[in-house]
Amino acid sequence: MDELDERIARLRAKEREVAEERELLEQALASRPVTPLLLKPADAAAYLGVGRQHMYRLLRPGPYSQAPEIPSIQVGARRLLVPREACDQWVKTQIDVGRSDPRAVKRA
Repeated sequence: MDELDERIARLRAKEREVAEERELLEQALASRPVTPLLLKPADAAAYLGVGRQHMYRLLRPGPYSQAPEIPSIQVGARRLLVPREACDQWVKTQIDVGRSDPRAVKRA
């Protein structure tokens, strides 16, 4: 009987450890900010630090190309969503263009 009681006590102690660890993980997940994969144009503008109208210009095809600078997803007749990854890629492209273009003017 003593051996069985010891095993039960060890299992209960292990259960408490697992429950404590689970609670810590749930608290960590709850406190982590979540950025959605798809952003509304206004949210994408805030994410990039540009104005809303400028964001809409980036989402339209330009005068010199058939593709917009930042791709978007049309959902239904009116809803437009911007992949967060597309915003990140656009920033990387702008950094690369600024480094390679000698005409790029850095503003103070």
